[in-house]
Amino acid sequence: MNKQRIMNFGLLITLVISISFIPLLNSVKANDKPDYVGINENDVFIWKITIDKDPFEDYLEDYLEDVGLSDAFIEEFIDNMTDLIFDDEWDEDVKGWKMVILDIKNEKEFDYDNDENDQVPYLYNFYTTEDYDKKDWDKEEMNGRGGIAKYDKDFYVWRTDNPFGMGLYYGIVANNINWEKLADEVDEEFDDEWDGKDESAGARVAKSEYKNNGISTFWNPDEDKVDDFESTSQYNDDGVQMYYEWKYDGDPIIIMELEGQFFYEYWEAIIGVAILGVITIVAVVFIIKKIRERQHNNNNKIQ
Repeated sequence: MNKQRIMNFGLLITLVISISFIPLLNSVKANDKPDYVGINENDVFIWKITIDKDPFEDYLEDYLEDVGLSDAFIEEFIDNMTDLIFDDEWDEDVKGWKMVILDIKNEKEFDYDNDENDQVPYLYNFYTTEDYDKKDWDKEEMNGRGGIAKYDKDFYVWRTDNPFGMGLYYGIVANNINWEKLADEVDEEFDDEWDGKDESAGARVAKSEYKNNGISTFWNPDEDKVDDFESTSQYNDDGVQMYYEWKYDGDPIIIMELEGQFFYEYWEAIIGVAILGVITIVAVVFIIKKIRERQHNNNNKIQ
């Protein structure tokens, strides 16, 4: 074996050894994350998006008419407000969002609403598309910064209890949340906010309910002409928002659907059907085999 072949062989061995260590290095880095962090670097999340500003405009019109403002002021206010809110990634033409996780940082403490909690910061790139099927992505935010907050009752209740009944509008959360417990805790917070008021007269304007792997909220500003807001938030086992819907008077303002969520939500049924299909195929093959064996035996007897 000449020197060149020896060198090439040595490089090949080095490459194979290096590649074999990559999964190990990734697993070591992943193990450094707190248990409540379910995402990893290079993860890609795509949501199908449906946005309609009309229901929110209906709310503004209902509210401002209830207050007694003039029609001219109402029209101008609604135009200015919706132009401000329904822009960029909330534009009605947007049909898809994509997030690429770039880096996951070490856990650190952060302040919120005069309180403190721990979180794991992460960096991401964020894209939008106006054609969900073609997925021709436009850059919206590069090296954006997010954070996965450790489960803390006060923090997650605070995040869920917000104006307009948007509920837990949060893309990535801790992966160990007891959703039934959180729904009860949010509802207790609503109870405390309206304690001593006449609930039968409509004083308590918000409530929360457990939703399969998530939470729903209902909120009404307690005005005569204003209808209910409703939100639904559902998450997968990694803490990624699988489904989100925000409605006014029963009409959706925004719907987010994580790509691949159908399999995640119905994986038990899908696997069950697949297993049943395999069993059926095996049974059919077995029956055909038996029929052919019987026919063969009968033919032998005739001969």
